[in-house]
Amino acid sequence: MPGRIVGMTHDNRGQRAFVLTLQAREQHIRRQKATSNICSNQSLMALYVTIYMSLMGKRGVVEAAELSYAGAHELCDRLLATRHFTLTYNQPFFNEFCLTYDGDIDHLQEVCLKHDIMAGVKLDDHTIMFAVTEKRTKAEIDKLVKLIEEEVIR
Repeated sequence: MPGRIVGMTHDNRGQRAFVLTLQAREQHIRRQKATSNICSNQSLMALYVTIYMSLMGKRGVVEAAELSYAGAHELCDRLLATRHFTLTYNQPFFNEFCLTYDGDIDHLQEVCLKHDIMAGVKLDDHTIMFAVTEKRTKAEIDKLVKLIEEEVIR
């Protein structure tokens, strides 16, 4: 990541002008007082979110949220139906949820990785967190559940 990102614009007289659109905070304070460059990272994330939301549009953001919510709840329900998972926290959730697994999470993840599936994040020996975004399809959810039922849970 460069120290500065420069953008081109036009001034109030219509002349071309260059402006610093993203820069590290340290560039404006004495080096010995600088402690972090988190400001530039926050600005970069704000820029990323702004571009994403402008490309998606109002309806697109809502649709992405609806798809994420529906996919996460379907995956959760189907994993619970195997009777080898239980909800770790019985609380409402959006697109991420934690399940307690009665088997070996390392083995579950190993089998899934062999099939190019990232099956959640292991939080401890019995807890795994799953997240579903709008990019995951019903076919991918079906594939994960089928794999867990056929090759992990026997």
